[in-house]
Amino acid sequence: MYIDYFKKKNYFLNIFSFLFILFPVSIIIGNFFSNLIILLIIFFLSIDFLKNKNENLKKVLRVIKDSRIILIFTFIFFILLIISSIENTFSFFKSLSYLRFLFFFLAIYFYFPLFYKYYKSQFLKIIFICLILVNTSIILEFLISMKYQNFFNKAQPERMSGIFFDELIAGWYISIFFSLFLAFKGFSKNFSLIFFYILNIFCLILTGEKTSLFSFIIIIIFNLFFNKLLRKWFLKIFSLTIIIFFLAVSTNNNIYKRLIDDPLKYINDPFYWTPKLRGNDEISFEKHEFEKKPMLKKLKQTAWGSHYSIAYYMFVDKPFFGHGVRSFRIECSKYFYKDPKLQYFGCSTHPHNIFFELLAEAGILNLLLFSTFNLLIFIKCTSKKYINKKNIFFSIFVISIILSIIFPLKPTGSIFTTNYASPYWMLLGMALSLIKKSRN
Repeated sequence: MYIDYFKKKNYFLNIFSFLFILFPVSIIIGNFFSNLIILLIIFFLSIDFLKNKNENLKKVLRVIKDSRIILIFTFIFFILLIISSIENTFSFFKSLSYLRFLFFFLAIYFYFPLFYKYYKSQFLKIIFICLILVNTSIILEFLISMKYQNFFNKAQPERMSGIFFDELIAGWYISIFFSLFLAFKGFSKNFSLIFFYILNIFCLILTGEKTSLFSFIIIIIFNLFFNKLLRKWFLKIFSLTIIIFFLAVSTNNNIYKRLIDDPLKYINDPFYWTPKLRGNDEISFEKHEFEKKPMLKKLKQTAWGSHYSIAYYMFVDKPFFGHGVRSFRIECSKYFYKDPKLQYFGCSTHPHNIFFELLAEAGILNLLLFSTFNLLIFIKCTSKKYINKKNIFFSIFVISIILSIIFPLKPTGSIFTTNYASPYWMLLGMALSLIKKSRN
């Protein structure tokens, strides 16, 4: 049995569980604390393994039997990231530091089944408290902003960040951890929990983060199709989201402007969010010409379209291994000659799409590996052939959250940053651990 790999509630399981329970808190505090939690988990995993390395190695080889192909692809992915970054010192060190997510993923892969059995309720309580804290801070900011415009002196005052302050990730945090809360807790008719659901959906909309709202809708729709056990419940959550959305945009001008009006105007005017550029005669002419173009060409000239264009040019230059981890910010300006319009929006810290990011920075080989091991996990985690019946609801829900993170047809964060990578590899470790456990 898999459970024999660790003795029940052993010393290292207790340490892992304590650290892992703090993980949702660490993201609120900041990247330093998140990375500290990850490194401590890796440290104690290493000590646990090295205590009886010969015996543990045999057990590990037995445990990974059903997941070895996925694990091999994952290991090759990390190795190729380092190879692709050798030419650039900055990228090389970033690729080496990225290895922490491989070991974080492995720690969750090994420890999570017992954690889920013994510490599930404690983890739920921490997520609940964190979400209440985030939601309360968003509502307070919203109420203050209604009375005192741009009181917090933010570049985008219509977006609520709450306790995250200048870092606009409150909506992303809610979409990930509220969904994880639902995955752990399941359906409940308790009035206080129903109010908690409404509060999270309302605050997610209140943040003004269109991508995070879209991600949450992806999670619900995915579960509507694949999580047959509670399809009626997901239909209620989806209906609740739609109702709250329409109530919010119809009763508050700021929410309507951010979620409806701004995107429509931006598609027809790529300089809508950069009014300082409008005074330029050349840009005024370009804007006039832009209005005559078909929709796809309009999208190409937006900030996202410009990022994707440069990522594509970078890929064409180095198709197999890319330019190296986190190299987009360094290389982007070199491709302005391809199209002078790229100088307005082309450069950023990353291309704002995981698949374009991997193409540009890691090459086609790594993109194929990334797609393959994700696809294999998706197939196995949605099949009763590989997942125990009692875990199938949780497994499909976790897969839906992973899909919302890497969904190719939306802007995303960078897969090479702590905020975006840590939840992704955490969820991937959870999903893989369920596959492994189901056949023992």
